[in-house]
Amino acid sequence: MPVPQDTQQCMPNPSKASILLQQKQQAASQDTSPEQLRELAYTSKRLMLRVAENNAAPPELLRELAVSSKAVCERVAANPNTPTDVLFKLGATTSINQKLSFRVLVRKICYSSKPQHPQTHPK
Repeated sequence: MPVPQDTQQCMPNPSKASILLQQKQQAASQDTSPEQLRELAYTSKRLMLRVAENNAAPPELLRELAVSSKAVCERVAANPNTPTDVLFKLGATTSINQKLSFRVLVRKICYSSKPQHPQTHPK
């Protein structure tokens, strides 16, 4: 049985703004799954920025995001889950190296649970 038109108008219809707000909250939430974070990151630039800041973002996703805009790369560089090799690559990028402080690299290397040392070459 069809719903009368006047009843349809009273039914809740999520606005675009409320959907965007919900997506922003999911992108920033530590409880959002890695799959959802990946989907949100590729939905819009604003959501990508939020996902790059999220400490629950998996290293693989941060690696992917590290080739995005300068603003996204800066957030990836500050994320503690960013792999060390990605930090070094970001640090070598001239547009990022002023924002990527030496302290971020030192903190990442010194306080990571698995110390990662640069490869040394035999003499």
